[in-house]
Amino acid sequence: LVVGADTTSLPKPAPEPALFALERLGVPPEQAAFVGDQDPDVSCGLAAGIPMVIGVAFGRSAESLAAAGATHVARDLHEVRALLLEGAGG
Repeated sequence: LVVGADTTSLPKPAPEPALFALERLGVPPEQAAFVGDQDPDVSCGLAAGIPMVIGVAFGRSAESLAAAGATHVARDLHEVRALLLEGAGG
């Protein structure tokens, strides 16, 4: 599933792109996680009601992502994986 800037009427940071993807996948927001590397990604995940919003410090500083509201900040995809497994209960 690919969700681009033109998939929904409103792009990130609005929640529509995340909600569109979740609807297509049949996953309720409260059972999802959102991973992004920019402040608008974090805002999108939070606005969609997704409880785990992971900011990956590729393009931004960890502090910036945390200030944007990320529930977790990872340095790389290995840390993202660990957070997702931890959040899934193991």
